[in-house]
This record gives sequence, C-alpha cells and structure tokens, in this order.
Amino acid sequence: MLAKLGYFSESELEKYCKPEGILRMHADYSIPGCFFIGGSLGNGIGFATGLAIARPWQNFIVLLGDAELYEGSIWETLLFINHHKLNNLTLIVDRNKFGILGDTEDTIKLNSISEKMKAFGFKVSEIDGHDLTQLREVLRLKPLEPHVIIANTIKGKGVSYMEDKYEYHTIIPSSTQDITQGLMELK
Repeated sequence: MLAKLGYFSESELEKYCKPEGILRMHADYSIPGCFFIGGSLGNGIGFATGLAIARPWQNFIVLLGDAELYEGSIWETLLFINHHKLNNLTLIVDRNKFGILGDTEDTIKLNSISEKMKAFGFKVSEIDGHDLTQLREVLRLKPLEPHVIIANTIKGKGVSYMEDKYEYHTIIPSSTQDITQGLMELK
C-alpha cells in the first residue's frame, strides 16, 4: 500500500527483509509513510483510542490479530473504550485462530471472543473476513456503542501449501517453486 501511495519505489518490495532494503520484518519510523509503529502487541489499540477520544468527529479502525488478545493492555483499553462510549472507533479482530506459537485455542483459549466483547459493552458483528461485501456492509453501521467486527478468516487462504498453517505467520516463501505456485493459486 505504501508503495502504491508513492512513499517509496515498488522496487523496494523486492528487497523485503534484505539488508539493502528499507522494509524489514517489522516496520519502524525509518520507513517512509510509517507514522506510528505499534511495536509490541496491544499498543496500536491504545494509540487509536487516544486519537478517537481527542478527535470525536473522526472515525478510526483498528485491526487486531486474535492472538494479540492475549495482551492485558488490550482488555484494559476495551474497558476505557466502553467507559467513554467511543463509537467513532471500530475494532476488527482477524479471527484466523492462529498465533506465532500455533492454534490459539491450544495456546490460551479465546472462545468466545464475541461473548467477551459483548460483556465489555461492544456491539459485535461476526462476518466472513474474506467477504469484502460483508466487510463493507458492517463498516457502514453506525452503532451508538463501540463496535467490534470479528472477521473469521483462514490463514494463508488461497495458497494450498500455506492454508491453515500457523508456520506461515513468520515464514516467507522464498523458493521459486513456492512463489510461482502461490501466485498462480491467487489468480
């Protein structure tokens, strides 16, 4: 997206995670177009909450990974969001059921995220996260209470050797065969 917006040349994409490139595994301020870096899990929601309370006339969207919900700071922030009725802040939870260590329900059970969010005072919408029509429709909602969208997804969807495999949370396909196969399957 940053390359498409003109922050840097698309040729930088070819140098992802290479010493001569500007794009590393994790973003930092040296990358043109990166104005906030969440860093540790759970920091992005706090930053966005501060923006939402400071700018009540603007709408903000935060994307959270489901394994990111292991962080205590997230639940503290949810309490704050509900207390201040920040309905200009929408959370999207990517519910692919995997984190860096494997299946979220084997690591630390999260179910039911929907019930937990309702208990925290949020309007909850659960959708197929791969269906952009559903996502557009639910983003048009303007609830009076804070809103969380649980986007049920499949990690690596569309690439057969990656689909539903937690290892591809950190593995970047590098063989010509894997890259070619992945690009063909995504067409």
